[in-house]
Amino acid sequence: NYTSDNSNQYGDNWNNEDLSLYSRDQCRGLPKPYDGGRALQAALRPHAIAIAGAPQTQTFDMKSKDYELKIATAALATPTEVFVPNFQFPSGYAFQTSAGRVEVDKDRQRLRWFLQDAAPAGSVQSLWLWDPVVRRRRRQQWIIAALLAVGVAALSLVASSLLRGEA
Repeated sequence: NYTSDNSNQYGDNWNNEDLSLYSRDQCRGLPKPYDGGRALQAALRPHAIAIAGAPQTQTFDMKSKDYELKIATAALATPTEVFVPNFQFPSGYAFQTSAGRVEVDKDRQRLRWFLQDAAPAGSVQSLWLWDPVVRRRRRQQWIIAALLAVGVAALSLVASSLLRGEA
């Protein structure tokens, strides 16, 4: 939703709604075109622009920055094209496919996935994108949590032994 005259005081100036993705009142000096943007984490997400086949599923997790696209392929020479916003992936992204080859155009925020001659028509193929920085941070958090759990369990055993007078 975009309302050019949205304001913090009057919202979208209709029906007491305040759903616009842009508001002059929200301008904070961010780099263009994001300045004045609202709910950009939700609005600027990866999505298929053109699919060489039939879409099956498409998901994006805003917290983990994991994106998955599944398509049933068609015998087409054109690629599947995915919008991959630099806003979500400022440090870049990693990807994997079940088949085919990929071309990345970071300036145009596009990923082109070519499946012709790489997968039989009608087969379901997948494309995965993720932010390596976020994934590494999540892995480190998991390791720390596991180490803390082991440490707490070990301390509990030592404390039990001390209380029973075994140490």
